[in-house]
Amino acid sequence: MTNTQSPYKGSHAIFIWEGQWEAGVYQNVLPEVMKNRILSLRGFDSRDMLIEATLAQPGEAKEQILSLLGNDKVVFILAHNAKQGCFSCRIERE
Repeated sequence: MTNTQSPYKGSHAIFIWEGQWEAGVYQNVLPEVMKNRILSLRGFDSRDMLIEATLAQPGEAKEQILSLLGNDKVVFILAHNAKQGCFSCRIERE
């Protein structure tokens, strides 16, 4: 959402693990780090407008992501660690 006029545009610090130089890319698999956290999942449409949002409790991320993607209007999901609000990842349809 870097070139968006959406009211949801944001710019915040992104923390990375020491020694990591490239972002991880996962396809059809949930990263281990997302499995046991409370996540805020926000589904956006093609105009970067928020369509639907939910919280995923530990162990519920996959189920909640699939539920959001069940809405045909949701083009991508932004995941944040709910407690601190830190950005975790962007989830896109294939």
